[in-house]
Amino acid sequence: MPYRNLDRSKIIQTAQRLEQRIGERFPNSSLRNVATELVSLSHDLALETQVLERPIIWLRVLIVVVIAGAAMTFGFFGTFFSFERLAGNASDFVQGLEALINTAIFAAVGLYTLVTLEERIKRRRALDQLHSLRSIIHIIDMHQLTKDPVIG
Repeated sequence: MPYRNLDRSKIIQTAQRLEQRIGERFPNSSLRNVATELVSLSHDLALETQVLERPIIWLRVLIVVVIAGAAMTFGFFGTFFSFERLAGNASDFVQGLEALINTAIFAAVGLYTLVTLEERIKRRRALDQLHSLRSIIHIIDMHQLTKDPVIG
């Protein structure tokens, strides 16, 4: 699956080649300025991807602290509950079991949300950068619709 990943060096090379081709055909046009901006943006995107490759240490530490705190809280409150009264009445047992299942589900969803938080933050930042790149590429496409190399 080589086409599912974006290679920052190839993005920069493609942007530079596009700027060069536009510069040869339309040397004094505003389209060339847009292409130059695209090259600059591709360099910024490459720097941003290097930042995104590094882990967000403070967030990971915060997540570990929150998970440890939640585990200790569950453990602490678990020592107060008595399960002897649940053995006598089926209705109490079912209510207790339902509460246990609901708590386990909410804890699992919360744990999943915390564990995937860093990935979601990085994905959002990457998509924001790609959106700006796509916007400029779209502007270049729109300029090319109105340009005719023969007329100039």
